[in-house]
Amino acid sequence: MAESVRDRVWEYLAATGTSVVFGNPGSTELPFFADWPERVRWVMALQEASAVAMADGYAQATGRPSLVTLHSAAGLGNGLCSVYTAFRNRSPVVVLAGQQVRSMHPTDPYLYAEQSTVFPRPYVKWAIEPARAQDVPLAFARALHTAAQRPAGPVFLSVPMDDWDTPAPAVPLRTVGDRFAAGDGELADVAQRLSTARSPVLVVGSEVEREGATALAIELAERTGAAVWVSPHINRTSFPEEHPCFRGQLQPTRKLIREALKDADLVVVLGAPVFVYHVPSDGPCVPQGTELFQLSEDPAVLARADTGTGIRTSLREGIAGLLGQLPEHPDGPLPEPVPRPAPELTAPMRGEYVLRLLGGVLPPDTVIVEEAPTFREVRWRHMPVRQGGDYYNAASGGLGWGLPASVGIALADPSRPVVCLLGDGSAQYSIQALWTAAQLGLRLIVIVLNNGEYAAMKDLSLTFGAHHPPSYDLPGIDITHHAQGYGCTGLRAEGPDSVVEAARTALATQTTTVIDIPIDPRTTALYT
Repeated sequence: MAESVRDRVWEYLAATGTSVVFGNPGSTELPFFADWPERVRWVMALQEASAVAMADGYAQATGRPSLVTLHSAAGLGNGLCSVYTAFRNRSPVVVLAGQQVRSMHPTDPYLYAEQSTVFPRPYVKWAIEPARAQDVPLAFARALHTAAQRPAGPVFLSVPMDDWDTPAPAVPLRTVGDRFAAGDGELADVAQRLSTARSPVLVVGSEVEREGATALAIELAERTGAAVWVSPHINRTSFPEEHPCFRGQLQPTRKLIREALKDADLVVVLGAPVFVYHVPSDGPCVPQGTELFQLSEDPAVLARADTGTGIRTSLREGIAGLLGQLPEHPDGPLPEPVPRPAPELTAPMRGEYVLRLLGGVLPPDTVIVEEAPTFREVRWRHMPVRQGGDYYNAASGGLGWGLPASVGIALADPSRPVVCLLGDGSAQYSIQALWTAAQLGLRLIVIVLNNGEYAAMKDLSLTFGAHHPPSYDLPGIDITHHAQGYGCTGLRAEGPDSVVEAARTALATQTTTVIDIPIDPRTTALYT
């Protein structure tokens, strides 16, 4: 008997190392689930957006494409917010959606996805519903290669449910390389300027960590004595935040970036846009007379920059090339470390004080998944990422990604503590992801900074002059009992000793623990 489409797909996925599939089941995917291979772990989410976010976190943590199944158009619609985030995160996620049987398409049947490949665009790199059933295995192969090719990102496959039992040929296993380096002459110009600059600055972006080039970025900073900022709204931290060269995170407005870089005569942007803005302001993004070079793998990022010289390169090769062309001399003097004054203890505690407490308890190898927008710009001062690369958030700016993404990240590497830092508003977008974490038996610590409101919206109302907005308060939510209802340990910590004790208890427990911490709801304007 000839091998079916389903057999060929599983054969190919096995050869490429796919051993986990995320999803939320629907009827149009049922033929794919038949004869499920024992070697593959099925991770079920209770909502499609959570399933995609789990796959996104898993792909980022493993550095390999992940696979998620969604239910036709309806399930894809639910999951699109996380598909958009995966696109902004540059995560190689293969999204598989079911489709009605081919013979029924002319009658617009129930659960039919009309123009299925159009629906997820423009936030997928490639989308296909193969013209013939026997082309499905080859489409899977192309999807995996396309998702992983830099700049990485999600791809989409729509497969009619009657395709899976159709005979299909085998797909050859291929290796497709995608590493590349800038020309020596381009890098020589940057290296020469770095070696003579009076006050150089490196702006480090997410591409550095995705490339595994953090150690190279550290060496570049130390050899040149450069100050290091991270890009605005960075979703992966690519530099250790306790390093003497580290200055902090640039704010997403031209005025504040210009002020932060006012002493620089040279700015080298490594793997980030120039720049990501949130609040409008006038003027250039760098001071007059400051020279800027930008290294990135992404031609679109280079093309839309409005200043400086753009150089396309893989970051690992690009930074290594710079190091190879710098003069051989002892490391330059490093900047003085940024002061980190301790926050004042208040009642209730301020969020910054809680972060300081947690930073003193968590091990150095802790992975932080953050979705607490109110504290994003100050977290590094009190709860720093010590090794570089151990921090994730959603590059899209949407909520609901952090909790399920932390499930995928914890599943990818159970040997290290994973802390998901949430606001109480953020937690409610995908609270059902706690069930998946509990079912998987993950060692995951979820910390909810509970100010009883959408504090970021209140802060931004002040920034944008939106006076007298409607209520953004969130009263009456019992997060501890929510956690317990989904099968997790739920704790409430209302003072310094209680926070420290709860964190230590969670670290010692091989299960998912949710710590609800009430904090002061005091509001301030952001980006001012």
